[in-house]
Amino acid sequence: MEIKQIKVLIDVKHHATRFGFCYGFSSGLNIITGQNSSGKSTIVSCIYYCLGMEQLLGGNRSLVLDKSLFEEFEYDNNTLQVTNSYAELIIKNETREATLKRYIKSFNNESCNKIIVIENGSTSSYYLHSGGDHDRPEGFYNWLTLFLGITLPTVHEDALDQGKSLYLQNVFPCALIEQTKGWSDFFAQMPNFGIKDAKQKLVEFLLQLESLDNEIRKDILLQREKNIKDEWGMRYTKISERATSQGFSLRGIYPDLIKNDLKGVSLSSLSVISEEKRDWIDLKDYISNLVGERSDILKKIKNEENSNTPDNIKNSQLKLQSEITLLNRQLRAI
Repeated sequence: MEIKQIKVLIDVKHHATRFGFCYGFSSGLNIITGQNSSGKSTIVSCIYYCLGMEQLLGGNRSLVLDKSLFEEFEYDNNTLQVTNSYAELIIKNETREATLKRYIKSFNNESCNKIIVIENGSTSSYYLHSGGDHDRPEGFYNWLTLFLGITLPTVHEDALDQGKSLYLQNVFPCALIEQTKGWSDFFAQMPNFGIKDAKQKLVEFLLQLESLDNEIRKDILLQREKNIKDEWGMRYTKISERATSQGFSLRGIYPDLIKNDLKGVSLSSLSVISEEKRDWIDLKDYISNLVGERSDILKKIKNEENSNTPDNIKNSQLKLQSEITLLNRQLRAI
């Protein structure tokens, strides 16, 4: 990408004159010279601003742009109030040229988080600093990526088991470098957007190292492993609490997934303590015992009906029926 021109136009209150500046750039090395506080940084910051890269300078409009662009400035010993201002940047690649227009301050409340693109006589509007601005057709960074003709690598995102592309804000610090915080780090203002080791991955991408792909795959697999372990622990806790509330214990498996093996999981079971409080009884055997007890009681009822007097039969039936009710309740609870 080549920067051809940066222009800023400013309207002020109670003044017919339109203020601003316009600087053109040629191919090759361009040097901006001037005294301190003469506006060199303002020129550079406006280039960043038109590209939607003000985050690389440390924040939003009020932090990166001089107040003379959106608030007030001194002219002929008078303080002039800014009512409307915008910046225009002309960029080109091998086959295309486009003008990027972005408002700094608008008297009609035009959004500053929107960039107007003028190309081949056609005007389009793209939003930025909002969800989808990197991947949706209406997003400015998506448009700029296509204009630049680059393919951003897919990297791992913290807390997700999937990848996402590096952002343009991760890549541009290698092309736009302003020495405002010393030379200890070229990437001092790079936002990471939740991307693990963003600076390392950027260098690997620029050098086209295969290690980037390997790191991405590793990060995704590690995150998937963590998600599986978390899911296992959550399900174990839920089942264990429910079993305990019914008097059972989950045996043969452990809350830590690593401590389990396939054989142990396949042999795991719910168990209940025996009436003697000595042994654990498998749920399947426990149910079988309850069913057997109920069958024995039903047989007793039938025998009592054949051998006892009516009064004895009635008393025995009531007693046995109470026992059956208790057993049925236990079976339903299981």
